[in-house]
Amino acid sequence: MYDNYNYPPGADTPDAPWNEPVRPEIDAEVYVQFTVERIATITTDEVWWDEDGWELAADADIGKAYDDYYVAIPEMLGELTKYVKGEMQVLEKFIKSRTANKEERERYSYLQRIIDSAGGWEVTDSDAWKA
Repeated sequence: MYDNYNYPPGADTPDAPWNEPVRPEIDAEVYVQFTVERIATITTDEVWWDEDGWELAADADIGKAYDDYYVAIPEMLGELTKYVKGEMQVLEKFIKSRTANKEERERYSYLQRIIDSAGGWEVTDSDAWKA
């Protein structure tokens, strides 16, 4: 009838995969660095005339001109965090009332990962030059 020993050879040995201990998860601090670059159009009056027309002055404050128009990455991350927290508040109502489905719970977890990922960044260097 039923034979408990109809397993492949080695299945009941201590080194079988299901007999290996489960490794615990740990928290570890790590250093992460990303280098991001972009080409952007700026508007400035720091120019000079040469035979071909108006050119950007060699000593133009490109960084200031960029900052006057664009939002830097740390500020964008701050705005993203505000937006995501607002979306999470909506989902929290469903989760607390136990009407949230699996997709909504997964979305909430993903949004929490976004908030965790957006925090703690530090700008250690920035530079701007003519492309």
